[in-house]
Amino acid sequence: MIMDVPTSVEFHTAGLNQLYLAWEIAMRTVREFDGAMEASAGEESAPPEYWQRVQPALANAFSLIQQGMELALKGRIADVSPFLLVGRDPRDWPRGVDSGDVSFGEFHTLNASDLVKVHNSVITPRFDEPFKDFWEQVRQDRNRIMLSTSRPSFEAGDVVRTILTAIEALYHDMPWPQRLLAFEGDGKFTVFGFVDDVRNNVMREVDDAQKLLTTAEKKRFFGIDSKRHAYVCPKCYYDANRDWQDDWPRLAQLVTKTPGETGLRCIVCATTTTVDRDDCSYARCPGNVLFEDLCLTCMRSQCDNLDVPSALVDNCLGPEHRYEFVFGQGSQAWGGDYISRQHRLLDDDRAKDYAALALANPHLARWETVSIFHKQTGVFPLRSADDRAVGYWLRDGGHLHWYGSASAYQPERDGPV
Repeated sequence: MIMDVPTSVEFHTAGLNQLYLAWEIAMRTVREFDGAMEASAGEESAPPEYWQRVQPALANAFSLIQQGMELALKGRIADVSPFLLVGRDPRDWPRGVDSGDVSFGEFHTLNASDLVKVHNSVITPRFDEPFKDFWEQVRQDRNRIMLSTSRPSFEAGDVVRTILTAIEALYHDMPWPQRLLAFEGDGKFTVFGFVDDVRNNVMREVDDAQKLLTTAEKKRFFGIDSKRHAYVCPKCYYDANRDWQDDWPRLAQLVTKTPGETGLRCIVCATTTTVDRDDCSYARCPGNVLFEDLCLTCMRSQCDNLDVPSALVDNCLGPEHRYEFVFGQGSQAWGGDYISRQHRLLDDDRAKDYAALALANPHLARWETVSIFHKQTGVFPLRSADDRAVGYWLRDGGHLHWYGSASAYQPERDGPV
């Protein structure tokens, strides 16, 4: 009796694992290369010896791709019957199979060169000629790695391109970026609870990979249109660990070219987010795609932009004209928020007018109050206990109310700004 007969799912899973291992190897070579280049800032070009020295790793990755594809083909055939994989001549079967239990793993199975032929004989749709050529090339390169002294030379882009082609043909039931999220989310370090960086890692890897591809390949494998603007996905951004990362890959694009389109689709999480189409409030940012308070181009909060163009501000004035404007929302001690900016203005009246102008600005609509301090002592821009409270504006509905010689912001209550 033949025992331990594998299922198509087991072949499928094992093949995916091989492709993921190949992906990890390729991405590690790219990540380490980028890290070394960053550490050696000033070098005009990368030392070619690096890629020569990582050839064994990339060759190993390519061998894993061939194994992963072979397992995937066997899995498809096994879905019809796993016994199609067993050699057809019983004289070649393990001894004792007719009188005892023999594991399926002891049988010689189909040669890799015969897998596509058998697949196309029992399964539709059949693989086309381009796939046959691709499979033969992968097999030949793998054989040259293992058996020939004239081994092929690989670049990280070659490995990534081959993995994505294999995924497209054999594992197209789920987009590769979503598979990466699943692999990372179930990775070895998650047993220790290290899951905070999963989204960061996948975003970085997909971004690194797409940079290795041609314009046509980016479109084919990831759906990225290089001729259109890309933005940071707000869902990925908020699901990622933001404690250490400042630079975010732009892997989301508007779903259509229609002016004013508000649907933003991400290639990593496959989420379509509804965004606002308003100009970023920062003068030097060309972005016009916002999510809540965040510009998805420069990744800066709109309400944190306290720059309000006004002729009232004259920073050429002397230090006796220093004023601090503390914008507030609620009480910081109870979950409120405060932020400040300093300018030089001629006198209290101009400072008061400037604060009212700022609160009237649409991108500062979040802030409820603005307290004004005339800087008395201390080193600019630090705050001093001797600073004089000029007063504060309070937003109440659509109206502003002025309270002189007082401050809505209380350092002893609200903490430092």
